[in-house]
Amino acid sequence: MIPIPAPLRWLILSLALLGNPVCAAAPESLRTQLQTLIDSGGVRGVSYALFDRQGIVAAGALGSADVARKQPMSGRTLMRAGSITKTLTAIAVLRMVEQGRFALDTPVRELLPEAPVVNAWEATDPIRVVHLLEHTAGFDDTSLGKLFVREELRQGHLASLHADPRPLTARWRPGSMMSYANPGYALLAAIMERQTGLLWEDIIRSEVLQPLGMVDSVLTIAEATQREHATGYRGAGMQAVPLLPMPDRAAGALWSTPEDLARLGRFLMSDGASAPGVLAADRVRAMKSVHSTLAAKAGLHWGYGLGVQRSAAHGVEWLGHTGSVYGAGATLQYQPQRGLGYVLMVNTDEVGELADPLAQFIVSQPAPPGETPSKVAISGDVEGWYRRRDTRPELGAGINWLLGVVRVWRDPDDARQLYVQAPLSEPSGYSSPDDSRLTNDSSGLIRSAMIRQGGRVIALDLNGGLFMERVSGFSAVAPLLAAGLSTIALLTAPFGRRNALHNRWLRRLPSLALLSLLVFMVLMLQLELTTLGQINAVAIGILVSTLLLPAFALSGLGLSLFCWRQESARLAKTRCLLGSLGATCIALFFACFHGFALCIWTW
Repeated sequence: MIPIPAPLRWLILSLALLGNPVCAAAPESLRTQLQTLIDSGGVRGVSYALFDRQGIVAAGALGSADVARKQPMSGRTLMRAGSITKTLTAIAVLRMVEQGRFALDTPVRELLPEAPVVNAWEATDPIRVVHLLEHTAGFDDTSLGKLFVREELRQGHLASLHADPRPLTARWRPGSMMSYANPGYALLAAIMERQTGLLWEDIIRSEVLQPLGMVDSVLTIAEATQREHATGYRGAGMQAVPLLPMPDRAAGALWSTPEDLARLGRFLMSDGASAPGVLAADRVRAMKSVHSTLAAKAGLHWGYGLGVQRSAAHGVEWLGHTGSVYGAGATLQYQPQRGLGYVLMVNTDEVGELADPLAQFIVSQPAPPGETPSKVAISGDVEGWYRRRDTRPELGAGINWLLGVVRVWRDPDDARQLYVQAPLSEPSGYSSPDDSRLTNDSSGLIRSAMIRQGGRVIALDLNGGLFMERVSGFSAVAPLLAAGLSTIALLTAPFGRRNALHNRWLRRLPSLALLSLLVFMVLMLQLELTTLGQINAVAIGILVSTLLLPAFALSGLGLSLFCWRQESARLAKTRCLLGSLGATCIALFFACFHGFALCIWTW
């Protein structure tokens, strides 16, 4: 096949698209697919753009920006871009690195000594700028009750960090693993504000938005509401939601349009060539790789880099970022081998399957043949059990600890083949080009790594952000088995002949423990982002249920032991004893992972 020069290829592609010279409409099949998804009721409106290194290839808008005002979505409608803001913050940080103000390895303590950061490893492993950029400082995510504030803040980020310092505690040695944490980017903003004496908003406007030509983008709700903007919707009925400000503005305050975000995508795709002078090409390339984690030191460059994330979808690699804010979702992705990218913005929480038609359209375009990774024999020291460690947020640590286990083994007939299997899941196949990194057989992309210490595998980093630490088979399986048996015992305790027991509280107490557990689960599903920080009926119900569960469990266990000899119905009293014992095990699990007397409003 004779290769087609890039300019001619883009001309052919452009001619194949429908629309006007200024902003070509997407192919009719693409618009039809998007319209069908909108009609299904999952979203009110979308705006999108396809781009290459030269500019916009196709763009369009469908649906409604505001139902009450009967405002249709347009390409100029401002929408919240959420965490894509982090890419802008990262660019501003790297500009200061190029200016010599500080380095990626500079400890945060040197730049902002009064920041409320707690790091037990400070003497040997300080938290550095690169750790904040790559989410590897070990911080928890923003406190659930402080995701939003009542009024938009116009103060330095250091003040908001002092108002909510709890997430800024390193939960493991900085640089070990990645755990997504918005407060890290607020801390980066505070560092930049200290260096310049300016607010983050002013820095981003002058250092990023203006040089990149993102003239329609704004950084505050106040600015957005003065212009054409979209109302957010969520829930099964697609109800309108209020515009809630975020305290961690540097992590998610951006309002933008697909055309503006396409300019950001072109900047990344072209290694900065689309906006000369913003960053050196090698600095932009560095944004796309991971530098600080144990997996990166093992040779893996997949995952979250310096404000840019590598991901896999439709069997190929993508670079970019996603964003989700209350009532808005956005994604900016480009496929480096094809030199094409897309932006999709919606006025609901998640982009979801709406991105599929755009991604599939790009994947359908021709690409240079990729290299097929070689396969080598994998060392047997990788076999065993592993448990996930990178919890986001910390409130979910218990579920991660219990369910986040995998078994790893080599194919007995082919040492080049590795299998990873989670409980109740089908095994996933992996191979290795060098007995260090791993590729998933379904895509051929190298996006996992084996982490060794002392010549032995101690952890796996799966997909550049799922950190699995080696554990014994007993510690992996025993909690799962105990949880399963405890649940079965508790569920069966209420049943049996009504008059089999003299003391009916033997059955009532485990039944009440079960009821408390069910009430807790139902109430957790009723939580709303906007009310997490408030003391209300749901929050009080969660507190009461997590107090009553251990109370009923221990009372039932004690009563069963006390009345054991007095009861003659062996099966009935055994069932009640096991039910109370199961409830006690579940209550103990709750107590070990922040679940006893849970005050959800303090999280």
